[in-house]
Amino acid sequence: LPTPQALNPSWTGIATGDGNDVIVNSGLVDARNGGVAIDSGAGDDQLWLVGTDDGPAQLNGRVFLGSGNDLLHLDRKVVLDSVVDGGVGTDSLVAVGEHNLSAGVTNFESLLKTGDGVFNLGPLAWRPSLSTTVERGRLSIVSGLDNPNHVLTTTIHADGAVGAVELRQGRARLQGRIVVAAAPSATPFQSGRTWDVIRAPGGLDLSVAKPTELPASTALVKFSSALVGGTTLRVSSQVGSMSALAGPGEARSLARALDRALPSARGDVGAAIAGLQTLDSAAEVRASLDRMAPRLANSSL
Repeated sequence: LPTPQALNPSWTGIATGDGNDVIVNSGLVDARNGGVAIDSGAGDDQLWLVGTDDGPAQLNGRVFLGSGNDLLHLDRKVVLDSVVDGGVGTDSLVAVGEHNLSAGVTNFESLLKTGDGVFNLGPLAWRPSLSTTVERGRLSIVSGLDNPNHVLTTTIHADGAVGAVELRQGRARLQGRIVVAAAPSATPFQSGRTWDVIRAPGGLDLSVAKPTELPASTALVKFSSALVGGTTLRVSSQVGSMSALAGPGEARSLARALDRALPSARGDVGAAIAGLQTLDSAAEVRASLDRMAPRLANSSL
């Protein structure tokens, strides 16, 4: 819908009926003051709201996705002035980049947040039954994440970026699994780097949540977590010395050079160190350094 549509409040802007429907809106559907902007009926429906350079994708009015396993996808700038109801079924919400929902969503079972920026989910508590995954940027919710069967996944990036969650009101008492994932990267981890993956200014209570699941340790990189100030779950990285695991001769000289280069390593050197940091055992690191030594010229370090 590239052009605006102004609707009588008693009308429904888009009604697709039963079936597996795909609706893509990049303009305005205006059914404010009690009207229904979209009713997709029964079926496994998809509603894509994609802003453009000319303006946001905007829905004024209620949105009902009906029964079925539905998808709500938000990309670029989106404006929603009423609650989006996922209805009955296993419904998913995907948000790319930065969005601010003034009314919120209900009856969704999972959420995926990607891209930089803050996704403000609005004034309703967020209590999905399945999962919430934040790959990058920040998900801001008023409260929730207290379903014991829920899985919350936050993400840390070697360059310091983070996919994090903020709970804005009251004391947050999380339940279920809390997973911290490490994003694949050609940038190596640095020792002492920190990521604040969950923050609740009113207090963060993890006493009934399952123990935090951190990225798996490798021969060179280990992760730890701590509750800081009673409000923030912080993850830290500890990076070991490559030269301590290297064999004698050229391999050890190379490893020492890589240790010195690590704080500012980029390009091929950064990618080489990042690759070493994924290896599980000291023997694998040693063998890899032995293979690398004849090939990686010292001038590149």
